[in-house]
Amino acid sequence: MKRNNEGHVVEENSNAMNVDDNNNNNTDTTTLGSVVQPFPTLTYREKKKQLGKDKPQFSRFPVRVRAHCNPLSDEFFDYPIKPSDVNWKEMYPKLQDNEKVEILDVGCAYGGLITSIAPIFPNTYILGAEIRKKVADFTQSRISALREGRALDETPQDKPKVETNHDFHNVWAIRSNAMKYLPNYFKKGQLKKILFMFPDPHFKKKNHRRRIISPTLLPEYAYLLEVGGMIYTITDVKELGDWMVQSFMDTLVPMGVFERVSQEDLDKDPIIPFIMSSSEDGQRTSEQKLGKHLAVFRKLK
Repeated sequence: MKRNNEGHVVEENSNAMNVDDNNNNNTDTTTLGSVVQPFPTLTYREKKKQLGKDKPQFSRFPVRVRAHCNPLSDEFFDYPIKPSDVNWKEMYPKLQDNEKVEILDVGCAYGGLITSIAPIFPNTYILGAEIRKKVADFTQSRISALREGRALDETPQDKPKVETNHDFHNVWAIRSNAMKYLPNYFKKGQLKKILFMFPDPHFKKKNHRRRIISPTLLPEYAYLLEVGGMIYTITDVKELGDWMVQSFMDTLVPMGVFERVSQEDLDKDPIIPFIMSSSEDGQRTSEQKLGKHLAVFRKLK
């Protein structure tokens, strides 16, 4: 098994994409083969070409919104008082009483990653949290369309996902401020994976307190994560990548709470190729040939 320059896991003499070969959704990632490839992506130019002149044009992303917002503002969010108050079946109609959300994408943006991994983890419930209302609304519309077996005009790259015959019952997105309200949604040790994909770098030193990965917030994420659970971080900003790694190394790693996952283990992790290139920012950085700084940490206790 090898990894190419974009971080995709590949195996010699095989180009197959292993996406739930049994369409009855009885296959989990543990039974998938070693070759797990992300769905094909479309460049910005290819998307514009597919839309045609009679369709509304868009910028690089499907919805035109501000790229940054202040997570410490006092803007009102509708949130539950405690995890037992969350109506999960409203988001996941097929959710059984003994099932729960286990993968969280913090700052899911337009849902490129969560809609890509939903067929790869067919028996796992996945939630995206996005702070920008317009973006969260679009992501919900995108998932609703996939549940109906179609791709939105703004996301023609979703057509291969439709062809998997997966019903996308296991994925949804909400609008929320993850810096404030995650314990209102999730119980202690509920999550298996927490993803932080290309978070806002907040370059100014006075705004570092707004960063989603910080020594202050890491204990909260550790509380929500099960033992053996993983926190995934990736960014195209080296300074931010170093900051996130150092936040772990200065706090929870010396205490024996987390360890950094080795490259050998990452090469076997089926979610890594999707993290590298399935989100909208992952596609953007690939198109622009920017470096990607990946760091993954495992909870030990």
